[in-house]
Amino acid sequence: MTTAHNISDFNIRTLDYYSTDTEENANQQAMWVTDPRNKDIITYNIWKDNHYELRTRHHPNELDRDSNITIGCSCTLGVGVKDIYTWPSVLEELTGRKTYNFGVSGGSLDTCFRVLNRYLPITQSKYVYMQCPSAYRRDVGGYLFSHWNVEKINHYVPSDEFDTDWLFTEDELRVSKRKNLYAMQALCDRYGAELRIFRSDDKYESTKHWRKIHKEQIARDNQHPGVKWHNEMALFLEDIPASRERVYTYADLNP
Repeated sequence: MTTAHNISDFNIRTLDYYSTDTEENANQQAMWVTDPRNKDIITYNIWKDNHYELRTRHHPNELDRDSNITIGCSCTLGVGVKDIYTWPSVLEELTGRKTYNFGVSGGSLDTCFRVLNRYLPITQSKYVYMQCPSAYRRDVGGYLFSHWNVEKINHYVPSDEFDTDWLFTEDELRVSKRKNLYAMQALCDRYGAELRIFRSDDKYESTKHWRKIHKEQIARDNQHPGVKWHNEMALFLEDIPASRERVYTYADLNP
C-alpha cells in the first residue's frame, strides 16, 4: 500500500549551486553565452525522499488526477537554469496542469521507473512525460552509475569480487531498456495515465545536436542545455502523440 506524504516529511534544502552547476563553471560560461536568462541567479529548492534528490515545486502528497508527472535525468531537473525555465515548468504553463518535476541528476531508465513507481500511485496523474536518459546508465539499489564508473558498484554489492561488467554489455543494456519501458507503460496503463516519451534518438536528446545548434544557449553550468532547449523540449513533448505505439518500436527498445 502506498502512503501519502506531508510536505513536512521532506528535508528541503535551498542551494545557490547544485551538481555540475558550480561557481567555477558558471564563471566560465558567462564569458561567451549570449542569452541573459542563462546567466540568471539560480536558487535550487532540493528535497530528498529515499535515495533521490528532487526539485519539484509541488509535493506528491495526494490524489491529483488532472496533473502531469515528468521524469528524466538532470536535463529534466534543470541543472543550470532557473526553475521557471525548466521544461516541466514550461509544460505546466502550456497545459495549465500542475506538473511534478521528478528529474534526477545522473538518473537512468531504472531511476525513471523507480520514481514513477513510487509517485504515480499517489497522484495518479493522467499524464506522464519522460525525457529518456542515456541507456548507458544504471540504477543499482538507488545508487546511480554510468558505464565509465562501473567499478564503484562494487562498494554496494555483497562481494568485491562480484562481476559488474555484465551491467553494461550491449545485450544487458538493451534488455534493461526494454524492461523499463514496458514496465513504465504497464504502470501508466494501470493508473490510466498517458505516457509520452522523448526518445533517445529524438533530436533534442542528442547532446552533440543541441550544443551545435544552441552553442550560445548553454546553461549556467557550461554543460547542460539552456533556456531555449527547455522551451523547445516542452513544446515538442506536448505536441507528440501518446507513446503506446512509439514505446514498442525498434528504435525505442535499443540503446
